[in-house]
Amino acid sequence: MSNNLRYQSLEINGDNRPTDYEYALISQHVYSISSKPAVGLYTTTTSGKWEVVTTKCSVWGYFGAIYVCSESKQVVVAHRGTNNFSDLLEDICGIIFNTPNTPQKDTCFSLCVEAVNLITSRYRGYQLSFTGHSLGAFLAELSVYYCYHFLRLSDVNAVTFESPGSKESILALEESAGDGRLPAGHAVLDIICYLCYPNLINVWNTHIGTTYSINVHLGSWGTFPGIHLLKCHSMDGIVEWFQEHIIQKNPLCKRHYMSDWPVGFLKKDVYFKYAEFDNGQYTIRRPLARGLSKPSREFEDIPFLEKILKLKKKKFELKVTGNFSIDNQLSEINLLPLQHFGGELQKFLVNFNALLCQYLSQTSKTAELEERWATLGLDKALTACLLSLSIFKNKREIEIVKLNSKSYCILMFRRSLSNWLGKHALHVNDFFLNKM
Repeated sequence: MSNNLRYQSLEINGDNRPTDYEYALISQHVYSISSKPAVGLYTTTTSGKWEVVTTKCSVWGYFGAIYVCSESKQVVVAHRGTNNFSDLLEDICGIIFNTPNTPQKDTCFSLCVEAVNLITSRYRGYQLSFTGHSLGAFLAELSVYYCYHFLRLSDVNAVTFESPGSKESILALEESAGDGRLPAGHAVLDIICYLCYPNLINVWNTHIGTTYSINVHLGSWGTFPGIHLLKCHSMDGIVEWFQEHIIQKNPLCKRHYMSDWPVGFLKKDVYFKYAEFDNGQYTIRRPLARGLSKPSREFEDIPFLEKILKLKKKKFELKVTGNFSIDNQLSEINLLPLQHFGGELQKFLVNFNALLCQYLSQTSKTAELEERWATLGLDKALTACLLSLSIFKNKREIEIVKLNSKSYCILMFRRSLSNWLGKHALHVNDFFLNKM
């Protein structure tokens, strides 16, 4: 067995981070407590009771709260979005002009320090993450970078909603720090951002991390400019989408992995040139999304070659000119970029996948492995998941974890595997037969 695949110290903690829906509920809740004595208030999700233990505000309009869930041992910092005139000043200075040091950013970072102090003292062993909507989403993404870059905390993540994009501001922070430690391509930052339809806010700057688009319901008046922005940027509308998607299993609620997203107003408008509005939701016209297998009226009365040329031109304009590009494969529920697994778990999965490929190259029989894993105490469901595991790189060289399993979705797999590994002092080599 090759020494470079040997994983010497397996110190994996259970990854019980909230679901994306729970992050949405917390981002919504922080708006409701901004003008009240908040410590002791709480909201409840499937993970348990989330109690507000600390808040921070400033004369410059910033408000943030630290939520703690003792059942799942989670600490979540929620930054509030734009809510007053002072917030608009931050929008102008911090987001539009990407000024590295602004009063709201400084207050936000001081709350980050408080949160890190909490998980190293009073809440030792708890997992830290961030969330927020709009301006709060922007600050949550900067918080992940700040913790990683300045506080040396690598296992930290954020799930954000309707962010204006933070890459330019992170680069400005990096330039002001001047020590060259920005992760190449930001690939190591564990950030997931949910965006609605392209709008005045979410096309301002470049997004980092994994970006998903969701088709929130805008109502019958959703095409009118003012109403469109209010509806598609609303945190309440995003929570309603999650409720329909997760709880009611509404098949019309779609989540797409975006390999590219418009930056700038002109690029935003290209999307609406090729989108159709029906029953309160926008969708890309079928020929652009699915090819010519199901022709629409727009294409049915012209020669086939002309159809192909028109379609290619429209796809080119949407993808290259409008920078709106969906990766349908990565929109599947059992695919997730490797960066969204904890650092130690990432190492385990990479080494495990290499050894599994090496094993399967010698034999297609897995009975011996299954028997061995059973002696280690691994249940059949997790065994099936590990046998179906694969890691590949997409066109943008991002490593993707794929799971071919009906027993678990990949988020359940991440939680179950990390908790199981956290209870067992094993090396990755222990999963394989000595004869390898």
